[in-house]
Amino acid sequence: MRWGTVGGIAAFALLVPLTVPASSPQPFVPSSDAVVLARIATSSSGHPPGSAASLGHPPGSTELAAAVEVAAAHLETGRRLGDLRHLGYARAALKRWWNLADPPPEVRRLRARVRAREHDFSGAERDLEALVEATPGDASAWLDLALVRRARGDIDGARAGCERLAERVPGLVAETCRGAVEALSGAPARGVRRIRAALRRTRADATTVAFALGELGDALATSGDLEAAARTHRSALALTPGDDATLTRLADAWLALGAHGQVAALLAPYRERDHLLLRLALAHRALGQHTEAASDRAELGQRLDVARRIGRPQPAVEARYLLDLEGLPAVALTRAREAFGVERTPESVALLLRAARAAGVEPPAEVRAWLAATGLRDARIEPELGGIRQ
Repeated sequence: MRWGTVGGIAAFALLVPLTVPASSPQPFVPSSDAVVLARIATSSSGHPPGSAASLGHPPGSTELAAAVEVAAAHLETGRRLGDLRHLGYARAALKRWWNLADPPPEVRRLRARVRAREHDFSGAERDLEALVEATPGDASAWLDLALVRRARGDIDGARAGCERLAERVPGLVAETCRGAVEALSGAPARGVRRIRAALRRTRADATTVAFALGELGDALATSGDLEAAARTHRSALALTPGDDATLTRLADAWLALGAHGQVAALLAPYRERDHLLLRLALAHRALGQHTEAASDRAELGQRLDVARRIGRPQPAVEARYLLDLEGLPAVALTRAREAFGVERTPESVALLLRAARAAGVEPPAEVRAWLAATGLRDARIEPELGGIRQ
């Protein structure tokens, strides 16, 4: 799948629950051949989806257009499947230009997207700011910049990016960008109305509509209408089947609604993705399917241990695993603080507040400061706040 576009704007989701640290740890050596390091999906050709070979390009190609095509395909495949290996493939495709201070614009754009997916948001922001300075009419870069700033918790900066986007290419993506920021600024109902109005009056391709529906579903969840959020995410999934971010959003909405059987059916084909196996384990446990839940829990625990040892920890997944499956709130709180330090979202706030309450401690000062700065009002976290807003 290529980047879905309307008016040159790439519709994609950078906000996924995966983390790669900036450090370079010692190599991890498995204790035995029985340790599963990864499960690799392949295409019908036998090559990894989106690989250079499956695209018909030589893996070592250094020609810019081919390299950009291969890297973009890997980014989309990795985003859709929630598979970080494709970030390495994208880096490899761009190796010749990766370390240039002033790379070609398309390389800079893709480098920013790789960095954002690795949660190197400061590096991504630097690339994107250079890109919009050089080409201020680049609407796609303004969208990317707004998404990166939002992931960092810089809501004012995200709003500015959305406004620059709207000045250049008004329409569904720009209005969705604006509405999502409104929802995070204490006005979720207004954000919902804006995105719904844009969807009613705009014709767009399926990928772009799915992007808007995903943001609408998030705004609905922030407003407290989880039933509508679940319906919206289900509509988005019908447009982009198997999309990783949409599966995660829908599973979380259904878990909150107690629709555990629907979660189990939804995620059964996707247990190779750690964050989805977590949600599957929670559904199996709630359904009283103890054998399945125990198997999920054991497999997930092993995977998370391996991921941390090889330098690819997933603090949000670890925190929820430790809190909700292992009953270890103190350790979960440490991981939840790591997750909040990487990506500042309503979900990371809710997780951190839950872990703090379970550990019997006050909400961390950084959460208080961020909530005060953004004005965030989210129905999922309000019960956890207590007197935090006083």
